[in-house]
Amino acid sequence: MDSKESSGIPRILNRLLTVSIEGLVQAAVVAAVVLVLGIIWAWKRHLDAVWFNRVVGALATAFSIALILVLIVVLREVVAWIRDHRRVLVPEKGFLDHRLDAERAILALPASMAKLTAIMKEVGSAMEKHTNSLQAAGSTAQQIKVSEAASRSLDKYSARVDRVAVKYARIGGSLSLGLSGWSKWIENTRPSKVSFADFPQSLSEFIPVMDRSNDNMRTYIATVRNMRGVSSALNAAVDRHINSLVAIFNTNVSIHTACCETLKIIESLA
Repeated sequence: MDSKESSGIPRILNRLLTVSIEGLVQAAVVAAVVLVLGIIWAWKRHLDAVWFNRVVGALATAFSIALILVLIVVLREVVAWIRDHRRVLVPEKGFLDHRLDAERAILALPASMAKLTAIMKEVGSAMEKHTNSLQAAGSTAQQIKVSEAASRSLDKYSARVDRVAVKYARIGGSLSLGLSGWSKWIENTRPSKVSFADFPQSLSEFIPVMDRSNDNMRTYIATVRNMRGVSSALNAAVDRHINSLVAIFNTNVSIHTACCETLKIIESLA
């Protein structure tokens, strides 16, 4: 890092300090001038203390507005500096960084997938019980109560899915971005195919796993969607549950795309 970059933080601090001082000094000068003119105007017109207090209050308000404007300018300076120096603050990753991200994510992903599969199985069992209760209900009012109980139950599972989805999206993002960054380096440098050892085989075996996962997710979403129409409460719960699942499905699609593209690049090597 050269001296120009290393002095970036002092420069921005000096700039912010200068802007703040200049803005506050200008606001103070304007306020003082207006205050003096207000006093003279009130004295000539023989106005009482109430009017003087109003003048002072108006000046205080004006000074507060000026201070807010100064803070806005300072904030804009900070945002501009962060945007200009982002590449310095966050160094660009190399292919080893991307490869390590991908390797770690591949190892961590199965645990999250297993948790999600377990939740989906529990939902199926729970909804089957609610369906039996709905059919056994003796009146419409009782059926509504059963559907409300089913919606509350489904919301609890949706909350669990959301908790899994946060970690799943993070792991999936690391995997897809890691493979994408690594594959770009591979495509540009064209190393020998033998240098990847068994990785292409492992990747080719992992892709069908993602295919089956996506197929199961599609089937599950379609099954849950068929639960709509019983009541407004259950309709809303179903929609919330599907929204939680769609986020995970989109992550799966990104992972699958990155895996296929990376494998295609490796297979093209000599």
